[in-house]
Amino acid sequence: MNKTPFYIVGQHAVIEALKNPERKVLRVFLTEESKKNIHRKNQKKNILQDVKILFKTKKELDKYTTKDQISHQGYVAEVEELNHPTLKDFVKNKTNLTLVCLDEVTDPRNIGSLIRSAASFKIDGLIVKDRHFPSKSKLMYKSASGCIEHINIFQVSNINSTLKNLKDRNFWVYGFNSNAKKKFH
Repeated sequence: MNKTPFYIVGQHAVIEALKNPERKVLRVFLTEESKKNIHRKNQKKNILQDVKILFKTKKELDKYTTKDQISHQGYVAEVEELNHPTLKDFVKNKTNLTLVCLDEVTDPRNIGSLIRSAASFKIDGLIVKDRHFPSKSKLMYKSASGCIEHINIFQVSNINSTLKNLKDRNFWVYGFNSNAKKKFH
């Protein structure tokens, strides 16, 4: 897996990355106020203990987000991608799994919102097409509000063959289309 570091921004994205023992956080850039906020919200455990911390002003942190036009909230972290199991290994010998598959969803804000919803509903994993998944998008991480740390994301090359393989393993597959005539509710 490509371990090229990348940046994530936003209070929830950075704090949840720091809490995740599976996530390698290389450096954290904080304002003085955001450091105080981290300690206030995590009084039982020092989540900054083993991380290199650099203090910056809000203006200095703006350089990480101005191109994307998003707010850093005083939090920026340099991280590596998580190691997720393959979908084949994940579903092996398991029952009662609920997976969500995103097809043709490419906007990082929408993907982040769907990750947040999937984590809220205790979905076991999210299947995405590897070519359309912005795995290093600051905007997606910020939109996911830290929930990306709590859900397995499976990047696959072909959605149709993946769904067929899941059906062959006795998964039920339901599809939703915004142009469908039948109403979901």
